[in-house]
Amino acid sequence: MSLQTRKNHFMSITNVHLDLDDSVHEHYEIENSGSKLIGEFNRFSPSTYHNTRSGVIRSFTHHLPIQSKSFRYFDSSGNISTSSISRTPFSIVMETQPRFELWGGWKT
Repeated sequence: MSLQTRKNHFMSITNVHLDLDDSVHEHYEIENSGSKLIGEFNRFSPSTYHNTRSGVIRSFTHHLPIQSKSFRYFDSSGNISTSSISRTPFSIVMETQPRFELWGGWKT
């Protein structure tokens, strides 16, 4: 971008640098439509559920363009810091965890 110098009593502009960043925001509404949890979920007894290999969703994997940077991960309550970023030769891999595990019939 070219800008001629203009001088007045208050300022002198000699150089302008313009950075344009593209931003992509994606919004997902996710429901685990697998087998529903039988009975009530007890948060205070996690050992009951910890080792189950049922249809619970614990994380999501996203493959992003290699040029991607400055990642933020939010839900309706705010920022979630339980995510990790790694780089492959061809993409950025972002592993995210929902605030709560998604049992069958649950939504986020």
